[in-house]
Amino acid sequence: MFESGPSKIRGACGGPEPARAAEVRRPGAGLPVHLLLAAWLGLVFLVGNWFPLRATDLWCHVGYGHWILDHRALPERDPLCPLATVTPLVDTAWLSQVVFALVERAGGVEWISHGFALVLVTTHAILARTFYLQSQSVAVAWAGSVAAVVVGWSRIATVRPENFASLAMAVLLWIVVSSETERRAGQRPRRWPLGIGAPLVMLVWANLHGSFVCGLAVLGCCLLGRAIEAAWAARGIGLARALAASLTDPMTRRWLGACLLGAAATLVNPYGARLWRSTLSFVGNENLRGVVEWMPMTILGPGGRSFALSWVVLLVALRHSRRPVPVAHALMLALFSATAVSNVRMIAWYAPVFAMVVVPHAADLWRRCAPEATATRHRPNPLGRVAAWVLLGWIAFALAPISAGILGRKPRPLERLLGPSTPVALTRHLREHPPPGPVFHPQWWGDWLAREGITPFVTSNIHLVPPETWRDYTQVASGLSGWQQVVDRYGIQTLILDRAEQGVLIAAAARSGRWQPAYEDAQAVVFVRRPAPPSKATVGAGRLGA
Repeated sequence: MFESGPSKIRGACGGPEPARAAEVRRPGAGLPVHLLLAAWLGLVFLVGNWFPLRATDLWCHVGYGHWILDHRALPERDPLCPLATVTPLVDTAWLSQVVFALVERAGGVEWISHGFALVLVTTHAILARTFYLQSQSVAVAWAGSVAAVVVGWSRIATVRPENFASLAMAVLLWIVVSSETERRAGQRPRRWPLGIGAPLVMLVWANLHGSFVCGLAVLGCCLLGRAIEAAWAARGIGLARALAASLTDPMTRRWLGACLLGAAATLVNPYGARLWRSTLSFVGNENLRGVVEWMPMTILGPGGRSFALSWVVLLVALRHSRRPVPVAHALMLALFSATAVSNVRMIAWYAPVFAMVVVPHAADLWRRCAPEATATRHRPNPLGRVAAWVLLGWIAFALAPISAGILGRKPRPLERLLGPSTPVALTRHLREHPPPGPVFHPQWWGDWLAREGITPFVTSNIHLVPPETWRDYTQVASGLSGWQQVVDRYGIQTLILDRAEQGVLIAAAARSGRWQPAYEDAQAVVFVRRPAPPSKATVGAGRLGA
């Protein structure tokens, strides 16, 4: 293990480390801390339930789910976008899509929001339990959960299959920490969490979302970290013997088994090994280079500030903590930090790993800085704790939209449920006045328009679109020179444009004389192609006939 500080150091807040006090039991003494955690999880659920269902790739996934249920098969090509049918489809999120479609069929669009809130609060409840196992402190577990939310905030507010993958990541970290805790306590580790639990999580994760490779990375870091520690412990007997000792170490072999079984479990999917190839090659897709969430992180961009803040907190904690840093934690932190810096959306997986790494050191500092709060272990009144949790849970439930039907409140208006980014007013107009096709539109509205029965030009699955088609889209969407020739080549009859993001194209269409406005509101503008004027030959022929 790596030492995060000198082996002999005075308390981080001055003075020697306090001795462990005798255990004292006072009924109800620990209730306020548990109330804090209960209130936090209630707040997570409440806020999550109020998040709008924005016009994102959610609707593409819901549409795929309905297609799968209707056809009882997985699509081989994109079923929503005709221009994307050239590329074979490996549907890495098919199980999440089916869940979304089943939830909508059972309870309507509103229940997609409710389901998201339930998945979100379950994820952070499991993370809080994981952090408690590491720290044996409810306060530190609460702080770890808060840290995971703050660092990963840029990825939390969007409803997508990634939410199910985050739940799988939380369960896997729970299994990892449980095994570490048992070993550190001198207990004989149970075999089923690594031998059964981890492979089962990986099997489900591989069918929920393509990020299952992050779970394999966690298991791989645990295996390599344990092997390095075992070899380091036996370093005095020579390099060759130390390596042999690391390979025969019981815990190393358990982690090796978990890695092999986990990797094999991910092959239990409709595509087999093709799923691995598709997932690993996805990031290199040419069309993704200009998409913000697939670009390298910047300090002022999405997630940049929270990532930088997390490293400041981490360095301060490591500087003053006397807890050793397990090699596996160091490897995970380095790997997920590197991927987050190189790819914005990877901060969703960095956030829980960061919290897991920092929590043991935060617990050490907490015990030394606030000995009066940690020297005595309390046994709170179980009935009082349960009553408090039930009360706070009911308050969160009552304030959340999920309780509207039970408490007799009106459900949220459609505009509030879908959020300001969804072109609701435009949708009403298009239902009453179906646009002549083909249609050009902002890519970020493509999934929603497809849901409304309009054949999209592109959707969020831009990796399925041929590169030349994507270049044509970006040329037109930006209003660059030659855009009119591109829309003529595709036979576009209607332009649906975002007033906030496509002002250049709107002005160019208005000046061209080939397009006439058909609709506009504060969010969108619709142009339809003007009828071509009759040619002179046609006019002359008409006069001769007369």
